Amino acid sequence: SEPHIRAVFDMLERQKERVLFTGGIEAKRLRPWHIDLFKAVRPKEIFFACDTKDDEEPLAEAAKMFRQAEYGSRNILHCYVLCGYNGDTMANAEARMQFVKGLGITPMSMYYRDPEDAKGYIPKEWRKFVHAWSRPAAIWAKERATSYLREVA
Repeated sequence: SEPHIRAVFDMLERQKERVLFTGGIEAKRLRPWHIDLFKAVRPKEIFFACDTKDDEEPLAEAAKMFRQAEYGSRNILHCYVLCGYNGDTMANAEARMQFVKGLGITPMSMYYRDPEDAKGYIPKEWRKFVHAWSRPAAIWAKERATSYLREVA
């Protein structure tokens, strides 16, 4: 409920350390008044979850709310992007990662692990992809280099 959420954020404001929201917030549940609460507690990081195609529109709306509130940068806003599930391709996963990145949110790959697979094995063909999309500095490095080259030209 809203009173409960507000009470939790009031408690978080009193914490000495800045909070980390690493649980993967469902963007479709986010409301504009939540943004004011996030601004008040100044979290180190906020992680969203983008597991399916229907998560994209709410994530875009969440990014818009943060932009309108002039809060949240790619250093703060992150999004777990599920990849490698049954029928997924690297091309489709890449498109989802680029979509999230295009919103100004740092995408973080999360390889789907079958609950029946106790080992949590990531197939060799997916390992490089998952690694590349789980390193924020590397994700944004190419863009910084391209921007710099445009400025110099």
